[in-house]
Amino acid sequence: MKGHLLRSACACATVALIVTGSMRAQQPGNLKPASASLKVPLDYMTSIRELGDGRVLMSELGEHRLIVADLKSGSVVTIGRVGNGPQEYQNAFPVRAAGKDTSFMVDPFGRRWLLLVGDRIVATLPPAHPAVKALASIFVRFDSLGEFLSVAQHKTAVDSESLVLGSTRTGIQRVVGHLPPPIPGAPAGPQAAFSPQYEIYTLSSDGWVVVVRANPYRVDWRDPSGHWLKGPALSYPAVKVNAQEKAVFKQKRAAEGRRELSDSMILWSSTVPPVMVTSDVLVSGDGRAIVQRISTAAHPGTLYDVINRRGLRERQLELAPNELIVGFGKGSVYVITIDQDGLQYLSRHPWP
Repeated sequence: MKGHLLRSACACATVALIVTGSMRAQQPGNLKPASASLKVPLDYMTSIRELGDGRVLMSELGEHRLIVADLKSGSVVTIGRVGNGPQEYQNAFPVRAAGKDTSFMVDPFGRRWLLLVGDRIVATLPPAHPAVKALASIFVRFDSLGEFLSVAQHKTAVDSESLVLGSTRTGIQRVVGHLPPPIPGAPAGPQAAFSPQYEIYTLSSDGWVVVVRANPYRVDWRDPSGHWLKGPALSYPAVKVNAQEKAVFKQKRAAEGRRELSDSMILWSSTVPPVMVTSDVLVSGDGRAIVQRISTAAHPGTLYDVINRRGLRERQLELAPNELIVGFGKGSVYVITIDQDGLQYLSRHPWP
């Protein structure tokens, strides 16, 4: 995979590289002013899912609760509660759209899934359910076609990880792609954030698989028919990792409410990688991938690449250092602003 596009002599790829490279010289844009906001502070929100009536489902990890909020009235209502019974969950993990007003929340500690319609938990899929039993990872996405996307873990470090699509009804899975193998002996999770090898993925509501590749930096798409489109290599500045860049990275993590990591706990690369691999790759309501970049001393804001389904970078967006895009709705984008106490405040902006 490494260097494949750079070795290609195809004229169309050359043109694409020139086009994407030219985006680097453009100034990042900004979001339009907020059309609505929630005055109630949130404690480490991990996901947002817009319902048909404009209300939003949110999982609040800090308070261990699933909530529904109305940005017009300002109301916030808790759904279910912590526990092991019906309409209960061990913790509030990300809630994911699965078509219309249907959503799933994976409860990994309870080894089950919660099925929601609107703001109601209508069923709990137990550990014995074929789909739940088949799932090997808590990092799962759903679409409106009745499928979920996850990874199949391998026992040896020399194997790549397999991307799998599975049926939410039967649990039957098929391999649709691969991720690079983990670095032997390297830390995982947040500690891997500075590694140029780790890649991130998601599944759009209309069934497109998105993989943000690391080397070279590009975005690949798979349509529901099974056709993969490999995006062109995307340019990014080569910034040497020094004490200043390490400090910026740790300050950014702190601003997002993440736990502090010492230098020895982070897999530092020699240059700043292009992508924040511990963040979600999001898909906007108009079908574009929204990829968070790693902040640098020269550009400490929260920077995003907007990538279309040909893998081309159409533009960049820059938010304040304490702001993050957390999700999309119909003609809207949701942003959290984090204050100095780590509390989060939600706002809705027009999109695009």
